[in-house]
Amino acid sequence: MSWPSKLLETYDKCTEYIDYVNEYKGKGLLPLYHVYFRASIEVVVNTEGDFLSASRVDKDDEVTIGPAPVDYLNKSVGESPWGLDDKLEYLAGDYQNNNKKSMNRHKAYMKQLKEWIVDGAPVAVEAIYKYLSKARLVKDLKDTDVFNEKSNKEFVRFIVIDQTNQERCCVWRNREIIQSFITHQRYIQNEERNKGIDYLTGENDVPLMRLAPAKILSSGDTAKIISENTNNSFTYTGRYKEVDQVRQIGVESVQKVHFALSWLIARQGYVEDTEAIVCWTANVKKSQGLIDDISSELLGNDVEVETSKGFANEVNKAIEGYPKEIDPNQTVNVIGLDKQSKGRLSITMYYEIQSKQFLENIALWYNTCKWNLFSNKEFTLSLNNIIYCAYGGTFGDGFKQDNGINVKLKLYTKAKSRLVPCIIQKRKIPKDIVHTAVINVSQPYRFKYDENDKKNKSKISWILNWKKYICICCAIVHKYQCDYMDGEEVYEMALNETTTDRSYLFGRLLAVSEKIEEIAQYYKSKESGGEKVKVRETNTLKYWTTYTMRPAKTWSVVESRLLPYISYLKSKHSYLEDSYSQIIEQVVDLLEQGNGFTNEPLNENYLLGYYSQKAAFRKDMEDNKDE
Repeated sequence: MSWPSKLLETYDKCTEYIDYVNEYKGKGLLPLYHVYFRASIEVVVNTEGDFLSASRVDKDDEVTIGPAPVDYLNKSVGESPWGLDDKLEYLAGDYQNNNKKSMNRHKAYMKQLKEWIVDGAPVAVEAIYKYLSKARLVKDLKDTDVFNEKSNKEFVRFIVIDQTNQERCCVWRNREIIQSFITHQRYIQNEERNKGIDYLTGENDVPLMRLAPAKILSSGDTAKIISENTNNSFTYTGRYKEVDQVRQIGVESVQKVHFALSWLIARQGYVEDTEAIVCWTANVKKSQGLIDDISSELLGNDVEVETSKGFANEVNKAIEGYPKEIDPNQTVNVIGLDKQSKGRLSITMYYEIQSKQFLENIALWYNTCKWNLFSNKEFTLSLNNIIYCAYGGTFGDGFKQDNGINVKLKLYTKAKSRLVPCIIQKRKIPKDIVHTAVINVSQPYRFKYDENDKKNKSKISWILNWKKYICICCAIVHKYQCDYMDGEEVYEMALNETTTDRSYLFGRLLAVSEKIEEIAQYYKSKESGGEKVKVRETNTLKYWTTYTMRPAKTWSVVESRLLPYISYLKSKHSYLEDSYSQIIEQVVDLLEQGNGFTNEPLNENYLLGYYSQKAAFRKDMEDNKDE
């Protein structure tokens, strides 16, 4: 089934979420022929059409739902007014009387409102018509000090007071008015529009619609998914003879599809700049506590490394107790959108997958992407983690930023669209992204930022931030090995002291050299009564990039730079010097036994060796504290 059909099915199954009384504050499922907008002015009249008062709307109450004829979908064409609430120049007969354009808009609005009344509009609508017929709206707004220079472009909404019982009718919260307008529009569409077969429902003799709705990502968005085909631009030529042969979608079907998509994005979607990804099932109510939460966790804007163990356990529990939660044959839908231009919204991905398989794929991602930070806090890779690790750096302006680390927006969007199938469809992680992440992390000074810059939101030093990305890269490499090295050795977090993999061993040497310098600096500072040692650039860090390209030659340079620190430890803390020197000798022996002590560049395993040796040092330190 296609994505429009799934969205149409979703709308029809979720009618209980239709926002008839404006309770969802712009995030509800819109009724047909209605739209959300922000009203700045509120006018109160009685049922006789007499003006009572006017006031400014509070910012937190501006979101309003109002009638909108089909023509509103392309309001830039002609003088198309909305159904009831609108901008001042459409409502006010005394608005710039010499402005022909404004007068034409007002006449079009009043004509449209009159047709609704003739067709049987509620009393409140008739009261508004009576009032606006007096052509004194601007005067009343000025008399009540509500009118200002911005009022020309502001939206006005109405409250009607019943004179007999003083009952207030807020027209944007009145279900009778909403339903009346839907009935009125159905009559108009049936009388005026071309009819044919609705390609989505298969129904015949249905009013058809050429213009597709906008406002999908937000209320001010003008981009459309379905392109407009007209006899003016002839965008259909070359394949079809007539414009209606391109597609035929019913007036109400196309609204349901777009309203459902907009609602799902606002309700549970991931939105970042021009990109949106949403995951849902047609039976939203039944799956809300499971599928929707999972998609939010995976695709949400969570750029920090967070503990995901608890959530992974919940996924596993959901799979174990699956029949109680969701029908295993229920379909999970994933759609990705990207705004290519001001008027164009493209679909970057669309997948349909059975619910049980979806959850099993999620569980696999969590089980193969787990790793620990150097602080021993467990985390699972998010898509943002991978993208910042592979493409992040401290360069340029106008980039997507995570605590001082920037990523070009186009790279970010394209990478995310490639990575989503790795979670949803159990695809292998792209090799080029893994390779890029290893190369990027191997250049620590790409992650160096000004720690005193007020614009930088990171509260840790750039070195600690870079080491966080080393842990992330280790998780990426582990995922890569799980995906591609079937039956071969997959390195885990625990230190492997028997492996002869040269890259892994050279990584261990990096960890030992860094530890020697750090521990020596710590004891020197402690002996001098100084403050806590700040995180500093070690010689290991300075030679890191060169070391990965020419490890044997660079190791001799790093080792010579370590001599003062080794000498200090030998004189003051000989047991530490003996321990570290012994590890170096063991690692070098393993390298020489396998003829691996060469200058060939290191592969991704050096990061795992570095991490595992650092983790072993940390564990020894914790064990010694316990003793």
